[in-house]
Parts: sequence; C-alpha cells; structure tokens
Amino acid sequence: MVTMEERMSTVEQEVSSIKATLEHLATKSDVAKLEAKLESSISELKADLTWRMFGMVVGLMVAVASVVAVVQTVFD
Repeated sequence: MVTMEERMSTVEQEVSSIKATLEHLATKSDVAKLEAKLESSISELKADLTWRMFGMVVGLMVAVASVVAVVQTVFD
C-alpha cells in the first residue's frame, strides 16, 4: 500500500513539472500582441503587393503600346 508521504512526494514532483511547463506557455496578452503584429504585417504586405501589381500592369501596358507602335511603323 502507498503511504501518504509517497503520494505527497509524487504530487510535489508533478506540481514542480507543471510549474516548469507554465513558464514557457504564452499568455492571452502574448497572443494578442502577436495577433496585432501579424495583422499589421499582413496589411503592409497587401499594400506592397497592390503597388507591385499596379506597376506590373502599367509596365505591361507600356510594353504592349511599344510593340504596337513598332508594328505600325514597320507596316506603314
């Protein structure tokens, strides 16, 4: 039969293990800060990609207009 001292020793070991693990877990505040940081980063990325896409479209339009101008010059 297990004595009370052995049970208490086991409980103390388990509590120590839990305390050691708790130090490494994120709090609600940590998660909220990370969420805000990610939302900001995603917003910046969307804006950057929008401007890049706009630049690519303008560049493509200029390239097409240049090809059309060259073709018109050659065939006139």
